[in-house]
This record gives sequence, C-alpha cells and structure tokens, in this order.
Amino acid sequence: MGSIDACFKMLSAGEKAEFIIDADKFFSRTLLVKLPHFIKSGSDMKVDIAMIEIQTGNEYIKEKDAFLKWMDDFNEYEKEIP
Repeated sequence: MGSIDACFKMLSAGEKAEFIIDADKFFSRTLLVKLPHFIKSGSDMKVDIAMIEIQTGNEYIKEKDAFLKWMDDFNEYEKEIP
C-alpha cells in the first residue's frame, strides 16, 4: 500500500476513486500526528476520494493546518466527554 499522496497524484479534477490505506502511516507520515485513540493500530482505512479541484501547495498547506487544528480541538472535546 502506498501513501495517500500517491493516490491523489493518480486523479485528475472531476475523477473519483476508492483506496485502502494504512491508518498508522496516514496519521504519522502524512498528517505528522499520533493515531487517534478511536482508531486501532494496524487498521486500514477505506478512503473515497472525489478530486473536485487541484490546489497549489500553499492552498493545501493552509487546509491541512486547519484540519490538524480541528483534530486537536476534537481530541480535546473527547477528553471532556464522560
């Protein structure tokens, strides 16, 4: 199994695809964060991708940072749930 980045590179704008990726590698190598506690280590993830548009590198980084902030906020929220 390759990285999610390789999956993206295979698609053109407007195309759709489904990939199975290693959850540990996705979070540790692609997002550079720890695997969320609700995903079991060694799990695979099924990812459905619709390539709506192609972004510049700077646009990607901005959205990735926003997603990582959302993940951090979500993890903090989960800690507060009894």
